[in-house]
This record gives sequence, C-alpha cells and structure tokens, in this order.
Amino acid sequence: MRILHTSDWHLGRSFHNTDMLSSQQHAIDCIVSTITERNIDLVLISGDVYDRALPPVDAVRMFDQALVDMHAAGAEVVVTSGNHDSAIRLGFMSRMMHDAGVYIRTMPETVVDPIVFDDGDAGRLCLWTVPYLEPRLHAAEFGVDANHYSIMSHVMEQVHEVIAERGLADATHIMMAHLFAAGAT
Repeated sequence: MRILHTSDWHLGRSFHNTDMLSSQQHAIDCIVSTITERNIDLVLISGDVYDRALPPVDAVRMFDQALVDMHAAGAEVVVTSGNHDSAIRLGFMSRMMHDAGVYIRTMPETVVDPIVFDDGDAGRLCLWTVPYLEPRLHAAEFGVDANHYSIMSHVMEQVHEVIAERGLADATHIMMAHLFAAGAT
C-alpha cells in the first residue's frame, strides 16, 4: 500500500489580505498528479483542512472537489480535524462518505475505532485516527489532567487496549494525529 501523508492545508487562508486559493489549488493539483504518477493508494490529511472553523465558501468547494479528484485518481482518503477546523462541520456526511472510500474522522470516539485495510500479502493495516483534542474540552471526559501529554497518553492507552482486545498485534499500525508533541519517544 502506497501512502501519501499531508496536513495543514489551511484552505481559505489569506496572507496580508492576499487570497491564496489559486496557490492552494495548485498544491492540490500536485497532490492529485502524485496520486496518479506514483500509484498512491491512500492519502492522509492530518488536520487543519481549513484555516478557520467557518471557512469561506470557495474553500469548502475546493476541498469538496479535491476529495472527488483524489478519489477519481484512485486513492482512498482519510481526514482528521485540526485545531483550526470545526470538527462538526468538517465531519458532516462522514458516515456516508466512507462507503466511497473517504474517511473523515473528527470526533474523539473514533480514536478507538481503527480503519482496517487488508493489503493482501502484506497483511492488515490499522490506521488510527486522532483528531485534534483540545485538553480543556476533553480532559474531564477522559478523566485526565488538562494538558496535551495527558490526553495523548490516555489515547495511547486506549489504542493499546483495543489492539490487545481485538487481536490486532500482527497488523501494521499507523497513527495519524493533529497534535502538539514534545518529548516523545
């Protein structure tokens, strides 16, 4: 399985009052070309699809077309939300889109639900998706201190439990996340 990892598209961003949509479209076109040229099976977009929670209409149209184009080029697509995205808005229609090979993961409960791909002779690939988890919002729910380290430690404990419970130790595991990381091993 050939995987292309991207993140932080920040669609809809302007720089010193200069619209960046044409440059962003050029970058998307390069991604689509790469999918075709390199036979990419899976594209990962690890958060900050948009530059703000309420993106401009043109940015939403651009991302919609990017998903269509990446899928048409032969790739499945997995997206997580970042701190600039609205998880609810980005996740709209996500339950229906996975039937088309587009997986949008924006909610904390998806952390313990890997996307499992069977790669034939290479075996199973478990893709763990971690949307941005704001400590102030999720610490009480997870029963941990309100900091990024505690949140991610909790997430990793949950992932390890699911791997053991579901007998997934023989699979290849990839975690994609939009997070603040420091002191990782």
